[in-house]
Amino acid sequence: MHTLYGGAHIFRRDSARKVGDLALASLREYAPDPITFAQAIGLRGFNSSPPSPDAVVLAQTIYRRVADKLTAEPVEDYRIDFEDGYGVRPDAEEDACAEQAAAEVAAGMAAKSLPPFIGIRIKNFGRETVSRGIRTLDLFLTTLAAQTVGKLPDNFVVMLPKVVSAQQVTALVDVFDLFEKTGTFPKGSLKMEFMVETTQSVIAADGRCPLPDFLRAARGRCIAAALGVYDYTASCGITAQQQRIDHGACDFARHVMQVALGGSGLYLSDGATNIMPRSAAQVRFGFIDATTTRREPRCRSRRVAAELQQRPAVARARLVPGMGSEPRANSPCATPRCIRTSWSSSPRPPAA
Repeated sequence: MHTLYGGAHIFRRDSARKVGDLALASLREYAPDPITFAQAIGLRGFNSSPPSPDAVVLAQTIYRRVADKLTAEPVEDYRIDFEDGYGVRPDAEEDACAEQAAAEVAAGMAAKSLPPFIGIRIKNFGRETVSRGIRTLDLFLTTLAAQTVGKLPDNFVVMLPKVVSAQQVTALVDVFDLFEKTGTFPKGSLKMEFMVETTQSVIAADGRCPLPDFLRAARGRCIAAALGVYDYTASCGITAQQQRIDHGACDFARHVMQVALGGSGLYLSDGATNIMPRSAAQVRFGFIDATTTRREPRCRSRRVAAELQQRPAVARARLVPGMGSEPRANSPCATPRCIRTSWSSSPRPPAA
């Protein structure tokens, strides 16, 4: 499953459908047939010409399924984002946006236009933003309850970012309890998930892993945990150019999350990326060439492959910068990794 994060200010009841229409238009323009699509994604069997009959059948099947998916369910899970995808705005503006987003969710429920899973990401519960985060949640839930008579969308969840202590999780759950005790929503209906975005979320100052404490503090309301790739790598002192989902530091954090939360029943997200999947020919040493992605977002795969073959490999970063030598071209590290689960529609601003 993938989750799309979009700024709360741009969310509308039909946002998922609009995203699907844009994706279908892009597919038809740049991959109008199964063969072009197979070449663009680097499907095995299309490196030579002509492809085998079996490869053609596979390409046709994949192409049809992709088109069907974009038509029927282009977005599986959506987060209405009041954090990084929204930014810091005047209180009055965020107040109005929280109420508007709730009204759009209510309208989407009536029109049956929402994705199967949906939720909001509020600001973190650090000292500077905890009041703002709680106020946004309050306005959103109060407005939603007033328009739906206390009914939540199916599979609704609240994402708490940048969690560094169990007390922050407890604070969110206490807010949930207040809403349910007043009868605004049914008991136990409000659920949460948290995001691991700092090193102290993986190993605390006392040397312990705090993730099980986060889960216990949720009192049965937590359903998922996600790795925040960009903030986590920044907290590790990794420069912006190297902050990516397949960095070795992220692999370590994901492994700790798997070990600490294994058997808990939580969903785990590999992390977020704002880079779209590209051809295998455009991948060098386990990650997508950022220069090519930015400057040539619409170029066809064969031309890109030809250009990349002429570029020196010395500019490509190691899988873990500063450790070991560059992977060989035929090593496992030189192949693209699996597509991760979350994608942000809001580009990350360049580092200062």
